[in-house]
Amino acid sequence: MDPIDRRLMLGAAGLAGVAAFAKLGAVAHAGPLDPPPGPIAPTGRTLDELHARIARTDAGIAEPRIPIQSLPGSDTAVHVITEPGSYYLTENLQGESGKSGIEIRARDVTIDLAGFHVRGVPGAFSGIVFDGIPFKGTATNIRIANGVVTGWSSGVFVAYSISQLDAPVNEIRDLVVTECEVGITLGGGCVTRCQVRTSAVGLQLGAVMAEDCVVTQCSEISVSASSSVVRRSRFRRNGGEARALDGSFENCEFHFSAVRLLPGHLVDCDLRNASVTAELAPGSVIMRNRLTSAGVSVLSPGNVIVQNVSQSGPTPFSIAPNNSHGPIVNVAGVGDISSVPNANHPWANFVY
Repeated sequence: MDPIDRRLMLGAAGLAGVAAFAKLGAVAHAGPLDPPPGPIAPTGRTLDELHARIARTDAGIAEPRIPIQSLPGSDTAVHVITEPGSYYLTENLQGESGKSGIEIRARDVTIDLAGFHVRGVPGAFSGIVFDGIPFKGTATNIRIANGVVTGWSSGVFVAYSISQLDAPVNEIRDLVVTECEVGITLGGGCVTRCQVRTSAVGLQLGAVMAEDCVVTQCSEISVSASSSVVRRSRFRRNGGEARALDGSFENCEFHFSAVRLLPGHLVDCDLRNASVTAELAPGSVIMRNRLTSAGVSVLSPGNVIVQNVSQSGPTPFSIAPNNSHGPIVNVAGVGDISSVPNANHPWANFVY
């Protein structure tokens, strides 16, 4: 490129920069050259004024929800919720003997434990309790989440006394409940991503959808599912059994945990060192389960047992008369199972 052309290009770029600077300067304004007399003072709101406009609690916390620790107690509870609203913990809550921790006496209440602990002491009642008897025929809308409840006679108790056709919508999620006589009791709603361990009774459910829960080391009953569905949950090393009364277990794991159907459904579950018993009434469905060192015992008539696979069980299938089941086919060590009679049956139960 000719040196003259290069100089022309640089000169054009310089003129463009000057024009842009001039344009900026045209809209920029400096302060007055002759300011008013007196000291310099701020023109905006002070921090105290902003705080006064934002704070919404007696404790002066900039939080639209209500801190539970600001609530009074009673003869039966450390803190009592009497109005609908959203509540949260600001620190760990310590229980007292002869009282519950948080007692709910209103509908439409949300409690966020905010990662804190609700700790019981010997002789304490429930960590969090709501009794739905005063609200017959109406939805309760109680929601409890995000924390640890430990050391109570009953960890979380949210119950109602109305027909299941008019069941309320309650929610318990993301809780860890430990060392309680009864872990979580819920009537109507859902339990999600909760853990219960080292308790006598893990979950007591009535008209509930429970999903993604873990229950371990419960000595008497790991879960009681009455008219409830329990999905994708794990029950491990529980001395007590899992019970379904007109309920179902779907895609669950039972390891060293027995299952009793009274009646109920057991579908797509994994059982290891466990037993399955169907009794008392017809109506159970035991289908597509994987059993390792586990057996199925059907004591009552009128049940269906199909497409299960059992390995290493001393008595893989013990089925009373007047039940409906696929053929029980032993394919242990046979290689190609297509040559075994009934192995291609669509409802076959396999033993290997």
